Amino acid sequence: MSVHTQEINESFIIVVDGELDQTATQLLDAAIQQAVAAHQQSIWVDCAGLRSICTSALRLILAHLSTLHERGTSLVLYHVESTIRSRLEDSGLTSLLTIVPTIKEAYLLGKHQH
Repeated sequence: MSVHTQEINESFIIVVDGELDQTATQLLDAAIQQAVAAHQQSIWVDCAGLRSICTSALRLILAHLSTLHERGTSLVLYHVESTIRSRLEDSGLTSLLTIVPTIKEAYLLGKHQH
């Protein structure tokens, strides 16, 4: 599992690759905290390389959502494969998350919101 980050203008991109297991969840948590500390308006998570996601990662995302909402920071997932989307749907997170097909839609959504 790898997590890479990049800042572009007022957005923070997190690219996840591999299996998001309990150990890798710590990497995602650190990346989200880094984005919050950088005061970015949008956090985009590229899920193209994400192969699986564990329950602790789902709980982590849920825990961050309220903090991000309070700060006015959007969290957008893109390139979400069907197996990951199904896992998010089963957990009930799809009603709380913004999921778009590509980074272009994430950008356009962020531009519209801010």
